[in-house]
Amino acid sequence: MIDKLTKEQEEKIPVYLKKWLDNGYSTQPLDREKTAESIKWIYEFSRMESHYMWFCDSPMQIQLIIHLLKSEGLLKYNINYNITGNLADNLRKNLPDNLGDNLWENLRDNIRYNLLDTIWDNLGETLMTNLRNKLWDTLVNNIRDNLWDTLRENTRDKLWDNIRANIWDNLKGNLKANLWANLNETLKNSKIDFNYFFSPSLESYWVGTYDFILNELLPERKDEFSVFNTKCIGFYKNTFLIIPFNGICFISERPTLIKTIKSTNDRRVLHCDGGPCMTFKDGYEFHALNGIRVSKEIAETPSHLLDSNIVLKENNADVRREIVRKIGTEKLCNDLNAKCIDKSPDGMYELLMLDLKDGRMRPYLKMINPSIGVYHIEGVHPDCTTVESALMFRNGTSQKPIKLT
Repeated sequence: MIDKLTKEQEEKIPVYLKKWLDNGYSTQPLDREKTAESIKWIYEFSRMESHYMWFCDSPMQIQLIIHLLKSEGLLKYNINYNITGNLADNLRKNLPDNLGDNLWENLRDNIRYNLLDTIWDNLGETLMTNLRNKLWDTLVNNIRDNLWDTLRENTRDKLWDNIRANIWDNLKGNLKANLWANLNETLKNSKIDFNYFFSPSLESYWVGTYDFILNELLPERKDEFSVFNTKCIGFYKNTFLIIPFNGICFISERPTLIKTIKSTNDRRVLHCDGGPCMTFKDGYEFHALNGIRVSKEIAETPSHLLDSNIVLKENNADVRREIVRKIGTEKLCNDLNAKCIDKSPDGMYELLMLDLKDGRMRPYLKMINPSIGVYHIEGVHPDCTTVESALMFRNGTSQKPIKLT
């Protein structure tokens, strides 16, 4: 039983953390030969068949190709050389900018050299559940049962806080969550079904933890878990994102650009003021400010040119906060002819009357989030005339909130 880590072992924690965070944030192109070997392994390990591996430039390209293959039987006969007519015109209406040409080229290249019947026969339900269950039931649970119990609770807590939770927050809770949400929202707006995906390099929180345990705490047991230490780690290192089906696996390239900023809790969050925070080879991209997804207009428009009225039209409180942060409270208040009609004694709350530019003046509660030091503006009921009444409307109580949400 390992009661505590040695000084040398504690010094290795940042090394493993950096190793797996760097892998998740990597923008280097996949080594497709290694990726193919890893995909072949996970299929064989899960007792599934993979006849074909379909590489795509982005997760969006995968989603659109699957949509086409599932919903357009006509594609089976038209794809080999040219895509023309209503099929192409209708689909282009649903494509984000700059994705069309790469999509058609990818479809032609893959279907031309593949058995069409094999593709259509196997594009039913994805194998996500089967693959995950096999991985966890056969490999993860075995490692956990044999290795985790060899550690005292305080040692487990240290590894949980310093490796597992850190990787989770930075990769799965940040990169994957934002990528997932953007894909889902974009496809929903385009009336295209969203297919769930598996992103090993962004879900490596448990792999990084056991990588450390096996190699630094229990190296004498490495041979006992050779499959994990070679094949499984290789799969999580070499694979960015997949959507697996029976007989065919769709594989996405890594992003070509990822931009982040350190937040107040020292966590890296997606952020780029002036451009996209994540970009892929085919032009798929999305935007975020301080870890909050925002529109291209909000992210790329210089602050001095951004229309302050946009804050009045935004329903999402987090996005409103980022608009205020970017424009600045002074400019925002000037642009909207703000008049302070009440203020709390501690100065944390102000009730402002803002000009809606349609002949109406409406009350908005201005407040500061103490945890990040950023102002936030929220509309309240037209009858509110004091900070107290605005807080009662917002929270159903006259007491100030402990934490802004």
